[in-house]
Amino acid sequence: MRHSESIESVRSYYDALGEKEWDRLPATVRGRVSLEVHRRFFADSCGLAGESSR
Repeated sequence: MRHSESIESVRSYYDALGEKEWDRLPATVRGRVSLEVHRRFFADSCGLAGESSR
């Protein structure tokens, strides 16, 4: 395997992982609550209160 193929393989893996993560939390009530709690925490911490998610 060439170096460029290896890099592309790693990129593809993490791109797919990221897509799954967007779907993971909204899939359950517990996940939606967790997502909202963390979204609000980060918004307050970063001075982004009132901004929409995603």
